[in-house]
Amino acid sequence: MAQLDVDLPTAIQWVSDLCDEFVDKFLQTRQDILAHRNGFPSWGAEIDEAIGIYIEGLGMSMSGSYF
Repeated sequence: MAQLDVDLPTAIQWVSDLCDEFVDKFLQTRQDILAHRNGFPSWGAEIDEAIGIYIEGLGMSMSGSYF
């Protein structure tokens, strides 16, 4: 708060906005990976499935910390 010279409500809103941006970026990247878009390749069915499970775990970890 002191570094940005803002009051508490403004600081809370800034953190909330930052979290929202992070979640949006994660969800978009997750979709790109699972759909093999934007340069994300397929590594074969078995590895793609493992990657999907790993990404879901990351998402659950994030939401557990977020809420």
